[in-house]
Amino acid sequence: YTRNQDDQITRIESFENGSISNWWKPQSSGSTVGIVTDSTTSGADSVCYVPIDQGHVGCKLDYGWDTLAGDWLIRVYLSGGAPRNIYFTTDKILQVYILGDSSLNQFRFALDEADKHEVSPWYTIDWYGWHLVEWDLSRGETGTWLGDGVLSGQLRFDSFQFRYQPGARPFGSLVLDDLQLASRYPVAISENETRLPE
Repeated sequence: YTRNQDDQITRIESFENGSISNWWKPQSSGSTVGIVTDSTTSGADSVCYVPIDQGHVGCKLDYGWDTLAGDWLIRVYLSGGAPRNIYFTTDKILQVYILGDSSLNQFRFALDEADKHEVSPWYTIDWYGWHLVEWDLSRGETGTWLGDGVLSGQLRFDSFQFRYQPGARPFGSLVLDDLQLASRYPVAISENETRLPE
């Protein structure tokens, strides 16, 4: 995992101090489909967390996909608490650390925008270990869900979403930590001296 030292970070959710209670279990969302219910759950994890911060809790998702379902989605919804009241605009970069299992399933972010929902493109989980996943909102790249595909106005976080890809691993576990907003600022670099030695 890496962190750009020029990023200005605003933390949305660190999953510390019982804040996992602000997040619905996957089965609580009517959008979740195509899962093996007994194998799918989410909750606090005090074993796996981003080691570069002082926090010691992550959000673990255990998943099981019904490979015969034909339609698949897990939605881990942020229902309330202080993180639900953080608003931002399209000049930000949305970030989360994911402890990947190289399953080749997919992940995306979902946001609230007035009375609609917008989503990021899908990111294929093709890595093991911690990886910083970013959605640069200023680029205007979106996926397809319940919105019109255009980011504008005030935004707030809605959910993490996952989907099965045929041929990918149907059972596994992921850990998410440090959901945050980043703002990048250019760093001044002086010109190199062009003089030659005598």
